[in-house]
Amino acid sequence: MKEKAQFKQIAGALTKLQAKLGFSFGGDEFALEVGVNFLLQRVPGFYPTDEKGPGPLEVVASYDAAYLTVVDEEPELISTAGFGIRYYLLGDGWGEEDGLTGFLKPGYFSLGVLIVPEEDGALVWPWWGEERLGGFFTWGELKLAYVGGDEDRFMVGRELQMIPWLF
Repeated sequence: MKEKAQFKQIAGALTKLQAKLGFSFGGDEFALEVGVNFLLQRVPGFYPTDEKGPGPLEVVASYDAAYLTVVDEEPELISTAGFGIRYYLLGDGWGEEDGLTGFLKPGYFSLGVLIVPEEDGALVWPWWGEERLGGFFTWGELKLAYVGGDEDRFMVGRELQMIPWLF
């Protein structure tokens, strides 16, 4: 019971952080990312300090249903799973604006490994069939990815929550 109460306190604190800083979390990746990042709070770069506030690093563990690519000259959505590191740009002027300035000076960037299912498609389980590996890079809300292999793909996307608290 005590652990459940502590989790509720952590979730409440993260909700306040989300409201204050404007960061958004999704469904399953919310629990996974929060759990892993909570465990890493004692690792340099992940923990807060009195002088600088929150640490700039965060683990990324996500499912994305909407990367866009071109297959046989036709646009197609691809589902992916991604694992990596997000770095928050906590300096003055970063992540504070919308539009072009927000694009040029976002609040974060991330790098990581991408898992793509054997067959392209939206809402496909990433580990279905013989999955393909690649990498991703995000610059604020802009997401770029590449998956190699026989059917290599360049993909582009945008960080957004289509259905709040789901994905």
